[in-house]
Amino acid sequence: MGKYNFNVVVSDTTSLQNVQNVSIQRGRQQVQDPFKSGTATIQGLKPNLLPTLQIGDKIEIDCVSPFTPMFYGTIADIKIDYGFVANLDTWTIYCEDNIAQAGRALTPTTGYINDGQTTVEAAVSIGSQSGVSVQNIFASTSTTLVSGQTLTNENLLAVLQDLVFTEQGRLVNIENGIAFYTRNDVGIFNVGSFTDGTLTAANDPVPFNQVQFYSQADSYFTEAVIEPAGLASQSSGTGSRVFSGTSYNQTTADAANLAAYVLATLQVNNQVPQTVSCMSEDQTNDAALNMMAQAGDGIRGELILRGTRYQIFIEGGTMTASPEQTLFSFSVVSSAANDFFILDSSTFGILDTNRLGL
Repeated sequence: MGKYNFNVVVSDTTSLQNVQNVSIQRGRQQVQDPFKSGTATIQGLKPNLLPTLQIGDKIEIDCVSPFTPMFYGTIADIKIDYGFVANLDTWTIYCEDNIAQAGRALTPTTGYINDGQTTVEAAVSIGSQSGVSVQNIFASTSTTLVSGQTLTNENLLAVLQDLVFTEQGRLVNIENGIAFYTRNDVGIFNVGSFTDGTLTAANDPVPFNQVQFYSQADSYFTEAVIEPAGLASQSSGTGSRVFSGTSYNQTTADAANLAAYVLATLQVNNQVPQTVSCMSEDQTNDAALNMMAQAGDGIRGELILRGTRYQIFIEGGTMTASPEQTLFSFSVVSSAANDFFILDSSTFGILDTNRLGL
């Protein structure tokens, strides 16, 4: 048996039997990528023993020990593969998390955002109007204000993307809906240290088996253009590599500040770590498991490689589990692209070095 076992529960009551493989994907890859629905795929044997399942049924995947919720969502599709004999029959269940609900929802014909609302207030309100639970689970406040908008039959996820882009926060899947994280909620938790042992780890050590460095060509731009709804576009920087984003900023001055901030996140052109992979059987703690459970939620960590320490954010992750082992692969972003100011932090609390926000 492997280090971790996973339990799949349907409709809060029924545990699926004969599960052979579980894979989960969550988060994003690059620093300004849009947020998308997380997915899970579950494969097993003996489809004749499956309970009655329907598309839309609630599904949850948990690590058994230590108990750790890994995925909340619903069934998106079910496939049965029949072999020549019954013993060769297999089943596959495809799942999607709650962000997919926003991707299929429309704002009502009377949908609106009030002028002067904060981004998080606007997100919670338009979610409620559209029948999707968007929550401010940390009761966070934001200083980013939005302009008044009439949103008639707009795709809800597109609206939330623009709001979270305006905030530079996170959209996070939770058990009963979607959480809207503000900038103040990002970078709080330092979860683990990928390490080759050449330096002392600041957090629980996570031995890795592979790390890839890229020059971040897909996230390197020399100009950022922000198009605030109903206002004139604003830009920062110059050149031929242009990034464009849409926002709900209340004023053109706010949009100009956002353009400068976004450009700063997209100007990391040196080689930095982008993917880190590790195996459950190499671990002496549960830091990698916890990283996967929170990948894309704004958590941070570090990578220690051959005597050099890199501060990173865990933007996304993929987990593939079998009865024998669990493999983790993480999409990471250099802290230089997410350089928040955190008071009393030796890395993120340096005056005249870190960006103070919008």
